[in-house]
Amino acid sequence: MEEKIKDLVEQAQEAQEEGDMGSALQYYQQALNIAHKNDYKEWAARCLFQIGETYYILYEFGEAIKYYQQALEIFREFNKKTWIARIMNKMGLVYKVIGEYSDALNFFQQSLKIYKAIGDLAGKSTTISYIGDVYKRLGKFSEALNFIQQSLNLSEKVDDLILKAKNISEIGFLYYEMGNYKDALKKYQQALQIIEDVGDLSEKSLILNYMGRLFYTVGKDSKAIEYFREALDLSEESGDLFIQVNILNSMGLMSYEN
Repeated sequence: MEEKIKDLVEQAQEAQEEGDMGSALQYYQQALNIAHKNDYKEWAARCLFQIGETYYILYEFGEAIKYYQQALEIFREFNKKTWIARIMNKMGLVYKVIGEYSDALNFFQQSLKIYKAIGDLAGKSTTISYIGDVYKRLGKFSEALNFIQQSLNLSEKVDDLILKAKNISEIGFLYYEMGNYKDALKKYQQALQIIEDVGDLSEKSLILNYMGRLFYTVGKDSKAIEYFREALDLSEESGDLFIQVNILNSMGLMSYEN
């Protein structure tokens, strides 16, 4: 029966990669049913987590939280600390997206405490970056800069190039928000160079969007449009709807103000 669960999970993951979230949910649910019937609790927890992930991708955040919570309860029974911290981060991300920043910080801080206790530098670096992003959204830029710089230092230690580039671009964004356009552009260019080597289209489109906003702010409209268009093309290629919306909002604001 365990092999059957593995097969169903693999089919679900393949469906996710193809963008067929409906089929992915069906496969995960079948795997979950078998896990429950045979009392495979850890497999049940993994399936619940993956169902939560699928709902998160679909922007069905209420369902995502429900399944993450169920998975969390089981992993707590087995004291699986890495899984507990991972799910707490996922729940924090949901609350961050829907603007419940106090709840988001609460989950991130609990997760960070676990990662510190088990000595997981990669998990610690990621979680600290999440905390920095919450403070950025709250407009507390000095606090955000402090956390994101901490995350950058750790990402360099664990050689996480994607997170390193993301942190550098976020530092650039904070400089931009504080009116330091020259240093902001330097950070964006530094982040872009790293991410081009890695080949992450979503992150590259986000950085290009940031650069477009900066050029628009300093009155270089034609250059801003150039970066917005490249960012939009990349986001469409990667299928990242969230970034596409951000870019279209930036372009729409530029058209409205002109």
